[in-house]
Amino acid sequence: MEDNSKEFRMFPLGCEEKYFLSNVYSEDKLIAENVRTKIIVDKYKAQNSICYLYPSNSSEYAKLSNFFEFRIEGKLEDLIGEKIGSISITKGYNSGAKSTLLAPYWENKVIKVYPDEIFIRHKIKELKNNNEVLFVITENKLLQPYGGIERYFTGDVKVNSKPRVILNSSNGMSYIFDKYFDSIDIKIENTEGSFTYAYHVLRVENLETKLSSVEDLSPIIETIDNILLYLSFATRQRTVWIRWATIIDNELVDYIRCNIVYPQIDIEDPLIERKSLQNFLQHCLEWIEQRQSKEIDLYLPIIYLIGYRNKTAESQFLSLFIALEALLNIFAEYKEISRHLSRAQWRKFSKELNKEIEKFCFSPDPDQNSKDRELMVKKLSRLNEPSLELFYNEFCKYYSIDNSDLWPVFGKDSKISLSTIRNKLVHGKRFEYIDYLSIAIEHLQWIVERCILSVLGWKESSDVNSDKLNKYYAYHNWRPIYEHNL
Repeated sequence: MEDNSKEFRMFPLGCEEKYFLSNVYSEDKLIAENVRTKIIVDKYKAQNSICYLYPSNSSEYAKLSNFFEFRIEGKLEDLIGEKIGSISITKGYNSGAKSTLLAPYWENKVIKVYPDEIFIRHKIKELKNNNEVLFVITENKLLQPYGGIERYFTGDVKVNSKPRVILNSSNGMSYIFDKYFDSIDIKIENTEGSFTYAYHVLRVENLETKLSSVEDLSPIIETIDNILLYLSFATRQRTVWIRWATIIDNELVDYIRCNIVYPQIDIEDPLIERKSLQNFLQHCLEWIEQRQSKEIDLYLPIIYLIGYRNKTAESQFLSLFIALEALLNIFAEYKEISRHLSRAQWRKFSKELNKEIEKFCFSPDPDQNSKDRELMVKKLSRLNEPSLELFYNEFCKYYSIDNSDLWPVFGKDSKISLSTIRNKLVHGKRFEYIDYLSIAIEHLQWIVERCILSVLGWKESSDVNSDKLNKYYAYHNWRPIYEHNL
């Protein structure tokens, strides 16, 4: 087994049971002390981790079972009772309490708690200069490292792999996507063997400063979230981190993120092909680092875009259109074209409009006057908002985007544009477009992806280049639908 698996022993294999005595809090008040507790941590599916509280008596059980939300603080001890670490659940939820009479005067009481997150801290006797943070991430096929497997005549297996995607930050830190392996020897009856499990890791090396608290990790975690966001966008497959471990001060801190939703692995259909993934992510990292406060923030549209699979056709389409609207509105704010008139001009103009509305709404019924006037005044601000079509045209002009080969977002006359479909779906008229909604979804996805790539300044090849889109049926069969008048 390669050396990197040894470095990663801070993550124990498989499910791990931990027993300890805990203090239990709720609403920031201590409600029980020294409660026997068992935590089962699932290394690969952190959402399956669970905690059991075993109250010592009926009164303690009755009190604990009445609370819904808990904070649990426990201690780790060695064989002689010396404290060697701690374990804490910052937030956990009561999912069931059970009391079973096993024998006369002997009851077994248990409260099941689902944790949101778990911190495990181990004291380190030999202080080390921490220079890395390890993140376990969900599987992504395009991150597979290159390498090979060597099998020896003795039956031993050696996995030699090298990371294929390594990102270098301007501050000297490196983000390395790797694959780690854990193995354990097993013996069932007379049969011996070994079990090996592989998982993806994002390793952060060459930290700027020594970590003295968990809060010091915040900027690193933010960068990791951004990188994985762009990775998800590039691979059209949502990828998230589920766990991290590092040395903070004189402790090995292991954090398990239990409240994460695990993405399903879809078919391999990347926006950026495998050979260009390294360059694309490095490009995105540099874009993030150079981004000024007034520049367009792409995070919201990308969040809407990723994970669009596994939804109904209608929600896929509307999610993508929301992403496009968000992107165009951010662009309009950045280019200062989000209003026809300035604040001062609009204040003067709306004042005159209010006067005319008061004259027009004059009638013998004073109550009706007030209601009509109020409704009309509330809608006045819409007059100062340019149309989304104007934003879209300005956006495409600014970034030199040619979408003439795709289904138009905004059509002319009574053509069936993508915005027409959006408006109909919002008003519940789904069956008018059910036969060709899948084609419209494909085109809207390509349009949003082209827009985002243009803002990022990515000039290299992608799956939404016109030459690459020729392989798709939907690319060639939209014009008859669009030309069909309503």
